[in-house]
Amino acid sequence: MSSCGQSAEVKSTAGNNLLGGEDVDNALTEFCIKQFEKKYPGKNIRESLKAIKRLKLKCEQVKRTLSTATQATLEVDALYDGIDFRLDISRARLEEICSPIFQKVLVPMEQAMSDAKLGKNQIDEVVMVGGSSRIPKVQQIVSDFFNGKKLCMEVNPDEAIAMGGCLIAALLAGVKDSVINQLVLIDVCPLSLGIEVAGGIMAPIIPRNSTIPCEKVQNFTTFSDNQTSVLIQIFEGERKFTRDCNLLGKFELSGIRPAPRGSPKIDIKLALDSNGLLTVTADEKSSNKSKSITVTNNKSRSKEELERLIKEAEKFSEEDKERLRRIQAKQQLEAYLLSIRSQCDKYRSSQSDKVNKIESLISEGLDWVNEHEYEEESVYQQKQQELRRIIEPLVEEVSKSDSNTGSNSGNSGSGNSGSGSGSTDDYDSPNLFDKKGSFETELD
Repeated sequence: MSSCGQSAEVKSTAGNNLLGGEDVDNALTEFCIKQFEKKYPGKNIRESLKAIKRLKLKCEQVKRTLSTATQATLEVDALYDGIDFRLDISRARLEEICSPIFQKVLVPMEQAMSDAKLGKNQIDEVVMVGGSSRIPKVQQIVSDFFNGKKLCMEVNPDEAIAMGGCLIAALLAGVKDSVINQLVLIDVCPLSLGIEVAGGIMAPIIPRNSTIPCEKVQNFTTFSDNQTSVLIQIFEGERKFTRDCNLLGKFELSGIRPAPRGSPKIDIKLALDSNGLLTVTADEKSSNKSKSITVTNNKSRSKEELERLIKEAEKFSEEDKERLRRIQAKQQLEAYLLSIRSQCDKYRSSQSDKVNKIESLISEGLDWVNEHEYEEESVYQQKQQELRRIIEPLVEEVSKSDSNTGSNSGNSGSGNSGSGSGSTDDYDSPNLFDKKGSFETELD
């Protein structure tokens, strides 16, 4: 978070909502149970929930004591079957027992720094809040992470949490107060927001950790010839494919004028306000058609669910990237063939024999694409190279012949021969709606 006067801007958020002081209590309780069973063989204390609860309360007290002292004694009278239980525990032993838990503190810190695109030397203050921030080992881990930086411990860790929650609630509720009116809180979007494009790919428009409120626009176009409508599906998530993301809403934009694929220009605007309301607007320029939808945060995900989604995105990142590369390679091959077909249409009347030969190769190529939907990226790339070696000399020959006969002299003399070899570059990553209504982003 960056702070300037009464303004506070959240740069990034990260955390582990399943990690806290209770995890330390549970680990210490488990250790004490094992010590009890070792000292009193045959006594199964686990069958008594009341005994476990009493032991856990004492372990929490020991944890608090060891935050300020180096030694503590755990004593429980008549813990189980009339047996008094006593155990001396040092701070070093507590740190050893809970070491795996304490190390988990590093993960959200690394994530927050990465998302904020900040280096450790750019952090001015590290403020510790929350009850577990009193644990010396936690303080040491955080300080070491920031290269030995002195931590800010002046804030009451319990009051800070309570006051922060109250201030946010007051701001969102529109409470009128002299203190509240002076505060400006700039929050961030916890998950990326985008739409589905051809191939079931997630196209983020508002990236995760974008400041709220925010508004972003991205250009799209159709995938099929004479397409008159598109289905716009809005998703949130960090995965590369919409099947792994959360569907927020959808609507159809119809009435688009029939035109060749790639011709219509469709602007998709996502606007997220401070109350979490997302407004999605689709605007098609040529036919002057527009439609929008507002998505409320009534079904917003819990913090635990947000953390799960982010972790899944990290876990399956490489798998998603590999699948994305395969789909993009397939789309590039298909787009290349369709672009050649479009170029050759202008020569069909004057050189029908040669154009028909090219058309035959294109049809064979498209049939091959339809029959090989799940090939590796290298297979699609190799097929495209093979087709280019055969088709592009024919396209160049048609273009030169047409130029020599004087047909289309104003256009073909210089531009058409170059467009044959450059056609692949024009369609490296098309952004188009497919026949079902999905689409991809148009190149800038």
